[in-house]
Amino acid sequence: MFYRLRLRSMAATVMLAGCLPAGITSCKKLVAVPPPDDKLPTRKVFTSLPQATGAVIGMYGAITSSPLFISNAGLSVYPALVADEFTVNNTSDKDLRGFAANDISPDDDIGLGANLWSASYRIIGHANNVLEGLLGSPLPESEKAPLRGEALVIRAWHYFYLCLLFGDVPLITDTDVERNNKLPRSPKEQVIAQVLSDLEEALGLLPDNYRGDGKLRVNKAVARSLLARQALFNQRWEQADYYAGTVINDDRFRLEENLRTVFSTGSREAIWQFTARPEDPFATAAAGVFVPSTPAEQPHFVVTRSLNNAFETGDRRKTDWLGQSASGQPLYYPFKYTQREGFPRREGNVLIRLGEVLLIRAEARARMDRSEEAWQDLNRVRLRAGLPALSGNKQQLIRAVINERRLELMGENGSRWFDLKRTGEIDKVMREEKGSSWQSTDALFPIPASQIRINSNLTQNAGYY
Repeated sequence: MFYRLRLRSMAATVMLAGCLPAGITSCKKLVAVPPPDDKLPTRKVFTSLPQATGAVIGMYGAITSSPLFISNAGLSVYPALVADEFTVNNTSDKDLRGFAANDISPDDDIGLGANLWSASYRIIGHANNVLEGLLGSPLPESEKAPLRGEALVIRAWHYFYLCLLFGDVPLITDTDVERNNKLPRSPKEQVIAQVLSDLEEALGLLPDNYRGDGKLRVNKAVARSLLARQALFNQRWEQADYYAGTVINDDRFRLEENLRTVFSTGSREAIWQFTARPEDPFATAAAGVFVPSTPAEQPHFVVTRSLNNAFETGDRRKTDWLGQSASGQPLYYPFKYTQREGFPRREGNVLIRLGEVLLIRAEARARMDRSEEAWQDLNRVRLRAGLPALSGNKQQLIRAVINERRLELMGENGSRWFDLKRTGEIDKVMREEKGSSWQSTDALFPIPASQIRINSNLTQNAGYY
């Protein structure tokens, strides 16, 4: 079974009780996920820069406090299971099997209720607390501005994916717990407008350079990349082209020629990347989830036959980013992250990278009839994978970009699942993949029943009554 969270309410203390699938790890006691909601930074914290910075850093710690939260490996697992990417193999976990069969129970208090919904709102609450604390802080504006930018990006990230997973969701932008626990769902369009507003404001506040070690703390490049992603999903092709171009033209980033170094801690392709803390059991959450603990162990997640067959002959991504079981029937499993345990940490969880940004610009330019430039961006990704360059008409180009996103971004941030929805292909593809078990209403996850019991103003998505 997976990390289990015991929640009393959206504002409750979250307790972590072990565990990844059998054979990956075992847990013997409850571990508090810091910081609990009733111990969020107080206003006094924001009177000094070191303390205010510590409150901001706490947001990142909350994101990585469980391997299956949205910004950790959660988007590599749940959307990939409901899509045509991965399926479960060696696990008896009924909730995971429910995702794989597109039969998600609203009563799933682990993956659905805790890892995707409640944990996201808890991190949003942390961001709101930081934003309010900075608003009344006596610190100079030059010191407060970049911290505010970080909180805005963290909040925007989580709201974006909550909307993609659940549709309409409560929009909470302050720390009034009593009022917020009674809020109804806001229209998705209103929430996405807030996401865009947050990212655009953050872009004007964040520094150009990364602060601290690695690429954990967001900067302008991260904000621009996320704005490009947002623009793509909202069919704002000119904005997608513009923001993607600012990142592509940034000399700090380049495609890694060696596919095995794309997710390394020194990767120049990574734009936003989390590295594990010393106390974390795994080098990355994704490796802990996907990579078998021993050569004799069967993988818990395997790629679908349709994904396995989608790779062209000679595609290095199949050999470098898929592992193959060494015992029993040969099975392919996700292997972008290869270091399961140990020190030094050689890999870090990548939330956005240049390969994706190139494909964002390729699609945007294709939609704007700038085909020659679009083929150039697309073929940069293909050539890195060891494949020949392509050419063709606009329709062929758009199909090629969507297919390339499927292969290049497999298991990354739910890209395939969300692409199927935004392109209108979901019913056709999922009926072929899942057969009669697929219903159009499965395109949205159910609202956790536990949250509806807490807040009677929440309504359930169609198909889950």
